[in-house]
Amino acid sequence: MDYVEFRRVRRALTIYAIFLFIGAIVAVVSFHNASMHNVGGDVIVSIDSGKPQNLAMREAIARLHIPLALLLGLAGYCAVVMATMFASSLNKENDGANFVFVKPISRERLALQYMAIDLTGIASAFVLACAAIFGSLAAVGWFGRIVVDAQWFSVAALGLGIAFMWYGIMQAVTAAYRGKGGALVGWSWAIFGGLSGMSSATFLGPVVVAVARVLNVFNPIAYFSGLVSSHGAVRIYSLSGLPIAANVGIAWSIGLIGCALATRLWKRVEV
Repeated sequence: MDYVEFRRVRRALTIYAIFLFIGAIVAVVSFHNASMHNVGGDVIVSIDSGKPQNLAMREAIARLHIPLALLLGLAGYCAVVMATMFASSLNKENDGANFVFVKPISRERLALQYMAIDLTGIASAFVLACAAIFGSLAAVGWFGRIVVDAQWFSVAALGLGIAFMWYGIMQAVTAAYRGKGGALVGWSWAIFGGLSGMSSATFLGPVVVAVARVLNVFNPIAYFSGLVSSHGAVRIYSLSGLPIAANVGIAWSIGLIGCALATRLWKRVEV
C-alpha cells in the first residue's frame, strides 16, 4: 500500500518541479528586462520594458550580497506548501479501510511507511526549490554574490521544521476523520494565518488576544512569520519572541508529537 503513497508524492513533486522550472525561467527572463539602482545601500530592482542600464547594474551588483539564509528560508516556505499537500495521506486511506487494514502488516508500521515517504517528499521539495533558486542566480550571473552567513543552518532547520510541524499537526487532525482531510488542510492556511493576525489585534479585546497567543503555540506560522534581508543580514520574524534555536526545537518536537498522535488515532479507525 505504501507504493500508492509513493505514486501520489511522485506525481505531486513532478507538477511542483514543473512550476519551479517555469518560475525560474520567468525570473531569468524578467532579470534581462530589469533596471537596478542603489538607494540607501539597498539594491532596488524594478521591472519595466526598457533595457537595463549596464553601468548602474554593474555598480549595483558589485555591492550586492545575498545571504544564504535568505535563499534557504525561501526554499523552506516552498517545502511548507508541499508539506500541506501530503498532510492528509493517512486520511486518504480511510475510505478503503476495509481493504487497507486487512493487509498482513500492522497499522503502525504502515503509517510510518506513509510518513517516511511523505517526509522524503517534503525534503525533496526543499532541495528542488534550492536548485531552482541557485540555478536562477547562476543563470543571471549572481551566484557569486551569495554569502554564507551565520544563520544559514538555523534558517534551513527552521524552514523544514515548520513544514514538518504543519504536516504533523494536520496528520493528527485528519487521521481518524472520515471526511475529506484535504479540505481541513486547506482551511488550516486560513486558521493559522488568522491566529497570527489576532495575536496582535488589540482592538479585539484582551481576552481574544490572550486566547490567540495561547493557540499560537501550535501555529507553525507563529515561529516563522517573516524573513527580511537588509545590508547582507537576515532578520527572522516570529510571534513567539524566542531565539531561533528554541523555535527550531519546538517546531520539530510538535511535528514528532503530531505524527505519533496521528499514528495512534489511525490505529483506532474502525473498518
